[in-house]
Amino acid sequence: MARRGARNGQTLGKQTMGIRVVRTDGEPVGFSTGFLRTVVGQQLLIGLTFYVYGVLDYLWPLRDPGNQALHDKIASTRVLVAEPAGAQDAPAQVWLPPRAPDV
Repeated sequence: MARRGARNGQTLGKQTMGIRVVRTDGEPVGFSTGFLRTVVGQQLLIGLTFYVYGVLDYLWPLRDPGNQALHDKIASTRVLVAEPAGAQDAPAQVWLPPRAPDV
């Protein structure tokens, strides 16, 4: 997640899904933020609480006004829809179904 450039905040899975992790202050996700979010905020706490935290963590966004999971709150991050690279320069492409011939 701590890559430089346009793919900052994206793992390969997030990149495939078209989402990215950003810090709430607008700064890029660094190694320490990614480590805090993933290792401490997810893996360590799930292991220490015998998966009780994991259930709460995944259900938390259903009731949170900002749709943040607990691991996002711990690391001060949010998950957003990623804007494709070069999307501002390229015209929108719309697929239209073929028309039936007029009879």
